[in-house]
Amino acid sequence: MLRHRVFYHIFLIGNWYEIVKEQVETLKKSNLFYNSIIKVGLVHDEKVEEEQNNLALEFFKKYDNVEILFLKKNGCGESETLGVLKDECDLSKENLNVLYIHAKGVTQHKTFKEPYVAEWRRMIEFFLINKEN
Repeated sequence: MLRHRVFYHIFLIGNWYEIVKEQVETLKKSNLFYNSIIKVGLVHDEKVEEEQNNLALEFFKKYDNVEILFLKKNGCGESETLGVLKDECDLSKENLNVLYIHAKGVTQHKTFKEPYVAEWRRMIEFFLINKEN
């Protein structure tokens, strides 16, 4: 059984799809994607059409190691995904290696902050995913 867990929170607004594709590629390049069970929490607001929900589900369904935790409208932000992470760690009888990420920047899409947040996200990913100890 895989000991690595990636908990991935995605808010389906803005440029979420581009960010998710980029983050999944980063995980794949590190081999973390293929050596982990990935649990995805999806949240959308009332403005998101069914098409966006289907796009997210379609994107992840091709991977056997990905589990969609939930798809909720107007959820409680990241707290629901973090709650699942905590529960799994509390209940696990083995030591798990856990990574928590989210599609950072979706709320800054088309604002002056977008390029700065994208660089911040990439820096975080470098230290959490790419950098070798």
